[in-house]
Amino acid sequence: GDGVRQVVFRSVKRLIGRSYAEAWEAGIDPQKCGADPKGRADDLIRLLMPGGKTISPEEVLADLIRGLVKVAEKYLKRPVGRAVFGVPARYNKQQ
Repeated sequence: GDGVRQVVFRSVKRLIGRSYAEAWEAGIDPQKCGADPKGRADDLIRLLMPGGKTISPEEVLADLIRGLVKVAEKYLKRPVGRAVFGVPARYNKQQ
């Protein structure tokens, strides 16, 4: 199609601010979420992009929010200056 390669990351919210070791302790497999397999236990998690670039979970969520704002502005036909974005603190895997 448009030449843009799609990348899917899982459980990004759960990875924010965590090291690989902390993720494992919480029962999260960082590699199944898209984390860079070269990360050491004490490293903060970095997500692997096509071409080998790595980004933080915070950067992924920032891009997601920017995209949501663009969609909202297109729908509302006006700029969105302020918004509330709610994410449940605790949820199960089906949610």
